[in-house]
Amino acid sequence: MKINHKVFVIVSLIIGLISLNCNGENPVIDLSDPSTFPGTYKIVSITDITGADYGQAGLTVTAGEPTTITVQEGDINLSMTLTLTGSLTLTDSRYTFSQTIKMSFAGLAEETETVDDAGTYTIAGSTITIASDNEDDDPETGTISVNKNEMTLEFEDQKVVLEKQS
Repeated sequence: MKINHKVFVIVSLIIGLISLNCNGENPVIDLSDPSTFPGTYKIVSITDITGADYGQAGLTVTAGEPTTITVQEGDINLSMTLTLTGSLTLTDSRYTFSQTIKMSFAGLAEETETVDDAGTYTIAGSTITIASDNEDDDPETGTISVNKNEMTLEFEDQKVVLEKQS
């Protein structure tokens, strides 16, 4: 059987282009190109840097995976299981954030808490500033880094890793 080299080259080019553009990965984010910021992101993880959020400094909660936390109240140790989900939507200058935490203590009913926030954001180099529409919240400044389709936002008390969706 003789292989037509022109057909082989064309098919190889098409397969190469398809694999570059449709490899199952989500869109790439580029800090030097603001047009790549808008989109929907899902929370991958949140790290409680200071211990203010989850009671344990350095604790990382991975989205969708139950995480057990032991909190000490006086002489009593309480074990709590958290399951976190959430998303961030960016436009050219606005954000909408939603986070849901399911909490359960042994022997008690599960509780669900959802936190929603919206406001404006600016990115300059590796600095991100967010200003909530909630007048009680002060603007926050942190650092932003990206790795392909993942964005990491680090503020004074927490680090959030997000994955851009296609």
